Amino acid sequence: MRKEITCYGYILNVLNKNDFSRKDLYLKAINKGYLEPDVIEALDKLKLQGYQNDSRLAENIVYFYSKTRGVNWIKQKLNQKNLERDVIRTALETYSNVDNSELERKVRSKYNIKDFTLMDQKQYTKLYSFLIYSGYDNVSQIIESFVSIDRNIK
Repeated sequence: MRKEITCYGYILNVLNKNDFSRKDLYLKAINKGYLEPDVIEALDKLKLQGYQNDSRLAENIVYFYSKTRGVNWIKQKLNQKNLERDVIRTALETYSNVDNSELERKVRSKYNIKDFTLMDQKQYTKLYSFLIYSGYDNVSQIIESFVSIDRNIK
């Protein structure tokens, strides 16, 4: 005979596998058949114990992707996690402090660019497309900053 698991235990098991937003956990528990008051009580208890924190989840996502993705891509990822707008806005404020040195290293490696000042049109177009796809909105400025770094080295 299978023992019935409490709502708290179910949500804790879900959190053991991955980090989820409060809204995602709420939806999972409701879909599993738990009653809304039980779900809210369990979520409040988990938040008090520090096991579930939307702000921490958002900051972790921003930190993880900020080195290789643009703000638009990260914002979309945060929205997919069903986070509240205030939490997203607060997490993205830390994004502006990120420098592009990791991105520059990745681009040099990916496109085999030794000197950005010697880039031809084909390389420029590929790089531009890659940066747009990665969610950057100030692509021309980013490429120009890479070019100016190489100019200053010479």
